[in-house]
Amino acid sequence: MGTACALPPEPAASRSNSVTLLRQIQTEIGEASCDGPQQCHSSAVGAKPCGGPDSYLAWSSKSTDATKLQSLLEQHRATRLAENLHSSTSSNCAIVTDPGAHCIAKPKGPGLMCVLHDRQNGGQSAI
Repeated sequence: MGTACALPPEPAASRSNSVTLLRQIQTEIGEASCDGPQQCHSSAVGAKPCGGPDSYLAWSSKSTDATKLQSLLEQHRATRLAENLHSSTSSNCAIVTDPGAHCIAKPKGPGLMCVLHDRQNGGQSAI
């Protein structure tokens, strides 16, 4: 019988990197200010151990550099995949569907902001 290969322990920096990248993503998105629904978008974030994204975030093309955001999201996904590979993280394996985003009045103060459609449709609340 052969012996099973054990994965090396997850580097402590890996988890720290995904948290740092998520903060950078949130900073890039900011308040997700919008003038109308055409500026609102949703993007997949992270990676579940059994596949698919962890969640989605709403963002606005009015105030977010889409190229920079996409790069950060790809880096975060790769980091989360590495974390999942090197840990015993489990998942509910539920499929998280893209809920889409829309523009609503900010709950506090003037102006409008992009948020995901309601959670029952697979989304999470805005940042």
